Amino acid sequence: MAAVGAATLSWAGAGWPAAAAVGSTVLGAGLLGARHLLPRLAAPPAVDTGPLPAALDLFAACLAAGSPVPDALAETGAAAGGDVGAVLAAVATGMRQGAPARAAWAAALGPEPVPALAALGRACVRSERGGTPLQTVLTRLSGEQRAVVATRRQEAARRAGVLAVLPLGLCFLPAYLLLGVVPAVAGLAARFT
Repeated sequence: MAAVGAATLSWAGAGWPAAAAVGSTVLGAGLLGARHLLPRLAAPPAVDTGPLPAALDLFAACLAAGSPVPDALAETGAAAGGDVGAVLAAVATGMRQGAPARAAWAAALGPEPVPALAALGRACVRSERGGTPLQTVLTRLSGEQRAVVATRRQEAARRAGVLAVLPLGLCFLPAYLLLGVVPAVAGLAARFT
């Protein structure tokens, strides 16, 4: 794009210094825009919650089989792995050491918890205090998380489409301008001078 602006100015008689200044400005603006646009398009989520729906299903199955909550959390954390598994394993360790569910979840989630894991923590705390069964809550949370994961995948697919088209636009638009527009403008300028 910078080359197109520079070539147009030089053919219009503005001279190479003006053409170089405009070309540099356009190039700098394009690089700045790309520097701010591309990281936003390609940024992954801070915590990978992809395995969370399957982990919630496994947690519900362990509880339905009669496992105590800390053992079910430990087994689920080991099977899930990643960020989700680390949080579940930390909660299981805290509960096995005698911490109440609220304290174990607060310690594992930290000051800025992931909303899905915070909802699981609240459900476990309610279950510990009131004795309500967790299986129905886990099934509902699993369904919600499957919908969230599907939405994230669709957004990632859209993002990939934008990232794939960006280089095409950056290559073909200047070529179109140089081969189609600039000769037409130069021909019109030559005709009127």
